[in-house]
Amino acid sequence: MASQVISSHEQNIWLINNGCTSYMTKHLAFFSSIDKSIQLKVKLGNGDVVQAKGRGTIAVSTKRGTKIINNALYIPELD
Repeated sequence: MASQVISSHEQNIWLINNGCTSYMTKHLAFFSSIDKSIQLKVKLGNGDVVQAKGRGTIAVSTKRGTKIINNALYIPELD
């Protein structure tokens, strides 16, 4: 699981779980590249099913340098 929180100060905080099934975000601007032809249905932990509107690459800046998240899903309906 990877998730992020955007505060009113534009601070990005990511929580990354290397054992997750899929990385996902609702923010299209986070993608350095995206293939919008990928349209998958994803079942969330709470049982809801949402539509992915693309899959691509996200670069996350960390204290130890930039980390690349490949195959991240773009899901506009995420909270």
